[in-house]
Amino acid sequence: MKTVVAMIVVTMLLAACRSQSPKQQPANAPAPPLPAGQAVSAQTSVNDDPCAIQLTNIEGALLQYYMLNHEWPAKLEDIQSFGDALDPIVLTCPTSHQPYVYNPTGLVSPTTRKRLLVYDPTPAHNGGRFCILLSPQESGKGMAMAVELLAEKEFKKFVLPLQP
Repeated sequence: MKTVVAMIVVTMLLAACRSQSPKQQPANAPAPPLPAGQAVSAQTSVNDDPCAIQLTNIEGALLQYYMLNHEWPAKLEDIQSFGDALDPIVLTCPTSHQPYVYNPTGLVSPTTRKRLLVYDPTPAHNGGRFCILLSPQESGKGMAMAVELLAEKEFKKFVLPLQP
C-alpha cells in the first residue's frame, strides 16, 4: 500500500513539474538577485533564469527515473532519454557553460534535513548556485524535490554523508 501511495505522490509531483511550461529565456539573461544567506524558492526565480528552468526539467526526469527503477540513476546522463526533441534534458549550466554536478547519494548539511542531489558547479548566479534538493520522506508522505538558489555560504555547508 505504501508503494502505491508513494507512486501516486511521485506521479503527482512529476505532473506538477511537467505541467509548468516556463518560457525559455536567452542564456545571457541576468540571474535574479540573491538575498544574502538564504535560499530562494524556485517558484520566484524559475521563470527568470534558464539554469533554474533546466534544473526543473532535470528534476522531473529524475522523478520519472526513480518511479520506473526505484533508485536514483548512477549518472545524470542516464535521464536524458526522458527528454524529447522539443524539450531535451540539458545537463550543462547555460550561465557557466559547465556540466551540472550530480551525487545520487546526496550531499548533507547540519542545517537542513534536505539532501543536495544536483547543483551548479560554480556560484555563477550572483554568487549563488541553483540546486536540486530532496526532502526526506516522512511517514505517509511521498518525497519532495525542489530547485532552489543557495547562497554560496549555505551551499558550502553541504558535504558527503559519513559512511557507516
